[in-house]
Amino acid sequence: ELVVAEWDPAQLARLLRTVRDPGSPLVTLGARATLGRGRGEATPGPGAPATLGRGVGRGRAILAVRATADDSARVLLDRVHRSIALLPGAPIDIAGVTWEQEAGLAGSRTIDVVETAAGEARIELTRPADIAGAVSPRELVISDGRDGAHVDANGRTARLSRDQLEEQLDLYSPYRLLLDPIGLGEPALHFRVKESAPGDTPDPAETVLTFRHIDGYEGEVTLRSDAARRIVPIRITTRAVVAAGPAGPGLPPHVSAERTISLDDYRPAGGLLLPHRLSFRDGLNAFTQTVTEVRFNPAVPEGSFRIPADRQSAPAPSPRERSPGAPR
Repeated sequence: ELVVAEWDPAQLARLLRTVRDPGSPLVTLGARATLGRGRGEATPGPGAPATLGRGVGRGRAILAVRATADDSARVLLDRVHRSIALLPGAPIDIAGVTWEQEAGLAGSRTIDVVETAAGEARIELTRPADIAGAVSPRELVISDGRDGAHVDANGRTARLSRDQLEEQLDLYSPYRLLLDPIGLGEPALHFRVKESAPGDTPDPAETVLTFRHIDGYEGEVTLRSDAARRIVPIRITTRAVVAAGPAGPGLPPHVSAERTISLDDYRPAGGLLLPHRLSFRDGLNAFTQTVTEVRFNPAVPEGSFRIPADRQSAPAPSPRERSPGAPR
């Protein structure tokens, strides 16, 4: 017996495949928004969010590891938790981050993000002005915790689908990218230590965990230990099917790619050990985001998460439908 609310076809197809698997227990999915949603993919199949967790919610840091794991992986996840949560502190109800993004030929831009634990978000994307002294073009992505909208540089507003909003949050959210990138607080994730293949000579400082979500999303997380015996995630790798836009004659409409996010330059910030440089590669695009500022519980002007009235009826294009030089 299946009851579905606020569903999308890709999520429903994955749920049915999971339930149909004789080895799978009966599952109930709640209001989980990120994992397996497909980040706007056009066909059903395992999605590929940039990171594995929705963040730490209303916690100052993850109070306990809720992801499941075999015994060896559990020990490692507990060490990751202790390495990241340096000091206890007050709850993080609002998190802010400023990114500097470098995307090769697509150029650079500054992204300023404010996000609440309740799911509200405001993402400001600013590009350098083409002419000295001119106003820098700025776009907005706004979410009131339920609905989302995109405001272009000319002030035109278009509603975002849930998948389009999730794709933006997967790329810029401080909760998802900084506070819990590998989903320690996600109980629907299961981790196992990956065994080395015969003939491999693995780096002794690195350990690879495989993960699988209850909806079928899977991949690998690489952990690295340092001289201080801290152990942190440095790489998340998945296989993904991503929309590649209109294809030429004889070309498939989709591209199979390995998607990787690398996390490095770990530094303390507000009692947490956070990555300050993230590199994204998915076979189609490659870009890097560097943290220039992290803010916990900052003051936010009233109305920051209010969605403006629509000034155009057409929905905003999916970031994967835009040209490479356009904002993702």
